[in-house]
Amino acid sequence: MDSLKKRLVVFDLETTNAPERNYRHEIIEIAAIEIMEGKISASDAFYSLVKPPCRIQPHNYRVSGISDDMVRDALVISQVLPKFLDFIGNDPLIAHGMSFDSRVLNEQTTALGHNEVSNMLLDTLTLSRKIYKKEKTHSLDAIMQRLGIKPSIKHRHRALGDVECTVMVFLKFLEILKQYDITTLEDIDHLCNTDCDIEDFQQFRLF
Repeated sequence: MDSLKKRLVVFDLETTNAPERNYRHEIIEIAAIEIMEGKISASDAFYSLVKPPCRIQPHNYRVSGISDDMVRDALVISQVLPKFLDFIGNDPLIAHGMSFDSRVLNEQTTALGHNEVSNMLLDTLTLSRKIYKKEKTHSLDAIMQRLGIKPSIKHRHRALGDVECTVMVFLKFLEILKQYDITTLEDIDHLCNTDCDIEDFQQFRLF
């Protein structure tokens, strides 16, 4: 897995909806952790609360526990996002539910005059659906239980807590994918972002 020895970045966003902005998703928390050579680099992480241009909606508060008081003195997205973009660089990004996170990230990025993020995008939700085809539930909690992961994380459904869970799930998935001869970032990218099935890789290797 030589290509997996490069720097990878796992990230997560917490958001709220802005009624006065046609319910656009506004970032209220952002976190990322670096993986280097298949290991968590906890010393190199990114974290910030973000003050949104609206009040945090009750349903968002119920999920994340982030209140208006908590973000009152936080930086606004125009101050946080450039630092986050510097942190991720051009390295592959991993998230659970990447379609949502990447869409919100690019909406905010382009709104501030930056180019869309063009990094390789890998989704643990998609990987779970392809590895566990017969399972109906693919939440982080369900996947961790399936994999026997018992995290000592207090702040689930907060950005940093979710990132830490996603890292553990992704590293476990690497071990499973290796059994199917899926051993490079390019393989995982192909699995995540095409209709390719997990068994197809073993068939490819036979010819």
